[in-house]
Amino acid sequence: MALTTLGYGAFPAGTIIQTVTATTSTQTLHNSTTYSDTGLTVTITPKFSASKVLIMAKQKGVRLEDADGSGCSIGLLRGTNFIHKPGPSTGHHQFFTSDSHMYGELEVTLLDDPSTTSATTYKTQCASYYSSKNVYCQQGNNFTSVIIAQEVAQ
Repeated sequence: MALTTLGYGAFPAGTIIQTVTATTSTQTLHNSTTYSDTGLTVTITPKFSASKVLIMAKQKGVRLEDADGSGCSIGLLRGTNFIHKPGPSTGHHQFFTSDSHMYGELEVTLLDDPSTTSATTYKTQCASYYSSKNVYCQQGNNFTSVIIAQEVAQ
């Protein structure tokens, strides 16, 4: 039986209605305090407007080119609007190191309320702690980042 036939009330709160997963292994470079795309994006079309969407993103292969306190932050957008945007130097989604060429991963998990049944795109962006300090995501095309969108009944 189709989900729309059952109706929204057929699902207890917290039920996962659908899951969409996307990955990328393409390296991206970030050397500005302005956020830019990491190539990690997922699109979900909620079945019900009352649903929330749980977004879980794991940005892998994050490498800082310099060993002098450089770092980065990962932001999360719905469409073109930030729903999570830490400051490049103050956000809790950071990776700092005292040694260059170290690899790390950054995670963002957020429960969003898009209030729509239209296709909704989520993506991550990265910003460097300092302008002109290089930060890579999916460095060398050797790491696979993943983003998962789950529609959650309310």
